[in-house]
Amino acid sequence: MIHGNSRGLQHNALLLVHRLMWRLSRSMFDEIDSFAWTQDWRIERRITRRLYHDRRFDSLVQCSECHGSFVVTEDEECRICSGTGHLILLPMPGGEG
Repeated sequence: MIHGNSRGLQHNALLLVHRLMWRLSRSMFDEIDSFAWTQDWRIERRITRRLYHDRRFDSLVQCSECHGSFVVTEDEECRICSGTGHLILLPMPGGEG
């Protein structure tokens, strides 16, 4: 005699597949996740993909003077951003800023 209901068995099978997919995903992305963690990147994990974001880019904004075009007039570069097209709001950790 079988005890339980088919819905419970179905749920268990889906849970098993979900756990297997996550385990496979972790093994596939393990090396790059470790690298991203040591670089202090933000990692957004999904079963089939990863998104990595370097937090230093959060401090960059488009220059308000030239709006990212690098020059104000054709002959002179932007005096606010020195021709880079962006400004750094916060000092970059451990380096140039």
